[in-house]
Amino acid sequence: MINKNEIIRISKLANIKINDTDIPKLSQELNQILEYVEKINELDLKDIKPTSHAVATHNVFREDLVVQNEIINDVLNTAPDTEENFFKVPKVI
Repeated sequence: MINKNEIIRISKLANIKINDTDIPKLSQELNQILEYVEKINELDLKDIKPTSHAVATHNVFREDLVVQNEIINDVLNTAPDTEENFFKVPKVI
């Protein structure tokens, strides 16, 4: 059971300012969370694989493909100044 002193200690560790009037409610809520975790600990989960999602997912994005195209020449031809395949701009300090 989490008491007032532990709530104060946790709030200091988390650098969270807590009003004295909120401590009883926080204590009750944290104790409820810990009770729920204890219920979960009672379950036999040895043969259950860890998952990141409750439902199996797959990547819906297409694979990245490197494509050679000549658009770079069109773009660089519109620039006032270039060097190799880059825009050349004045130095900014």
